[in-house]
Amino acid sequence: MNLTILSVKELKINELDHLIKEASQEKYSFMLKMKAEYIGNKNKFDKDKEAIFLALKDEKIVGFVGLNIDPYLEDPNVARVRHLYVLKDYRGQKIATQLLQSLIKHAKLNFKLLTLRTFFKEASDFYTSLNFKITPLIYASTHNLPLNEENYLPESFISKIEKGLLVDGH
Repeated sequence: MNLTILSVKELKINELDHLIKEASQEKYSFMLKMKAEYIGNKNKFDKDKEAIFLALKDEKIVGFVGLNIDPYLEDPNVARVRHLYVLKDYRGQKIATQLLQSLIKHAKLNFKLLTLRTFFKEASDFYTSLNFKITPLIYASTHNLPLNEENYLPESFISKIEKGLLVDGH
């Protein structure tokens, strides 16, 4: 079985229905949200520097991840990992790792910081195993990954510090 990671510019959203259905059965609503936002033109991963990555095994889509300019921060240097999902039968084969590595490689060309938010311990452990840091101080994020050697902070975060809105990191 060959695994291929593809970067695509546009989705045929119905080709992801099997992922969305399985994610929903597992009580993960983020894939259903992604489909609704894609159909409603709210998020098509089509802004400059954004990307979609699909994992295909024997020509079947078995995984998905998207990259957006972080919609919660007012900083074009910050990207966000969105909606990483791999079908249950294909887990444990490093597919999520390969999807994320492709996303990070793309992000390093265009951004200084990568953020994400997860509420699942298993996902948190996965991201920290790939050098993401747990960072509750960056708005709407639980983890981040600096994409260059400097410890970049979002402009909105620095602005809050300068205005005295953050005291002792809160």
